[in-house]
Amino acid sequence: MTTHPECPWCGGTDFVEAKHMPYQNVAPLSSTLALIGRADLRYTICRNCGTVVRTYVADVDKVRRWR
Repeated sequence: MTTHPECPWCGGTDFVEAKHMPYQNVAPLSSTLALIGRADLRYTICRNCGTVVRTYVADVDKVRRWR
């Protein structure tokens, strides 16, 4: 996990990694069904106040193939 010095909202320093559950992911805008090339979203969340301090794609190689 990437460390964050502190939460920008509350100043907390304890973070947890989380993921979106099934069917809640991103796909290229050009995708019609969004069944191929989907990429799961991941979050870094402050355990003190619940602020999402980072949102990122779990498999960046999939994103690099998007056109």
